Amino acid sequence: MTVIVWDGETLATDGAATDGACQWETEKAWYAHNAFGQYIISGAGPLQTILQMRQWYISGAHPDEFPEAQTTLAFCQFVVVNSDGLRRWEQGAIPIEHQRLKCAFGEGKEFAYGAMAMGATAAQAVEVANKFSPHCGLGVHEYRLGGTSCDR
Repeated sequence: MTVIVWDGETLATDGAATDGACQWETEKAWYAHNAFGQYIISGAGPLQTILQMRQWYISGAHPDEFPEAQTTLAFCQFVVVNSDGLRRWEQGAIPIEHQRLKCAFGEGKEFAYGAMAMGATAAQAVEVANKFSPHCGLGVHEYRLGGTSCDR
């Protein structure tokens, strides 16, 4: 399970992964580069679908090559942050533009939205989700364009 939070400048995720019986810490976002610059990729939902979407995006995000798994009930909320802000894909090749608007995805997003409404940063909002959601945990990972990840 995953919580992803965007405060308009920083993307933050929890660190917990699970197979239903065991939990371990993992990275849930990745830095990548292309001709247009650096970007951050993440997703909430089935890992296999997130990985397919990641490969689709890195390979050029051609609409006619959109991953079939993303059109089923096993779709993920796939997010990309670039210099324009955050874009999200669900069940089609046209992204939902969030740009610099604060937003949260995945399990625990309700706690994160509440925290941000009270002035929390993305990382602080993930801390709140980790504390109150049984589906999040194992630390906070922060990502910023032009930088590297920062773990809390």
